[in-house]
Amino acid sequence: MLLATQILVLRWGLKPLRKVSQELTAIESGESKHIDGLYPREIKLLTDKINNLLVQERARQTRYRNALADLSHSLKTPLAVLLGGVDQPETLTETVQEQSLRMIRIVERQLQRAGAANDTSTLPPVGVLSIAERICASLSKVYRNKNVNVSNHIPADLQLRCDEADLIEVIGNLLDNAFKWCDQRVEIQGHKDGHRLTVSVLDDGPGISPDNRQHILQRGGRIDETAPGHGIGLSVVVEIVEAYQGRLTIEESPMGGAAVMVEFYA
Repeated sequence: MLLATQILVLRWGLKPLRKVSQELTAIESGESKHIDGLYPREIKLLTDKINNLLVQERARQTRYRNALADLSHSLKTPLAVLLGGVDQPETLTETVQEQSLRMIRIVERQLQRAGAANDTSTLPPVGVLSIAERICASLSKVYRNKNVNVSNHIPADLQLRCDEADLIEVIGNLLDNAFKWCDQRVEIQGHKDGHRLTVSVLDDGPGISPDNRQHILQRGGRIDETAPGHGIGLSVVVEIVEAYQGRLTIEESPMGGAAVMVEFYA
């Protein structure tokens, strides 16, 4: 009788663990995403830990997927510059060296993106004008058949404490979109107001309709590349700018196209 009682107690005590095992099997097969059963306090401590690990693992996988997507997009422009430089043998060596170093920095930047922009106080100030000029020079080679007229109104003394690769990524994406979709004119502006530094890129292209503006700022959201519009890479820009406590906004340009503004906390 005593032995039978002990067996019943043991079975009753192990019942929650058997249920946990069943829920883990469901998670493994994709039928469930987390453990959600009701358990005694001692078992719940275990299931909470397991759920936390599952959340962290999914977040890690998402970061890896996003990093690969960001990396592939970030390498498009320097690769395009390299291809464009083939037709200019007199500057090809310089172009290859410059863009190869840029791609190395891009790869290194993506590898350390998890810790980026957490503390900018120790970062040296970066000149915004020089970054914009370098990017415009590169894009002029890529889109040389369009003969884009660029107006650069960034003050020479405008600086931002940030990782230089982040600023290149942000301005590079905005200018690449502007060069791609403009008819002939691109304008870049910059100013600082207190602790806020704003960089704006305007063009005379087809613009971005109000209905599409929020959509293209989401990761994976874009306007069909076969139709006039913007959007490629803007979700990457949003993530970087938000890491600096900033924001990105889209309006209509006085030239009739898009006006994309990024605001950093400086």
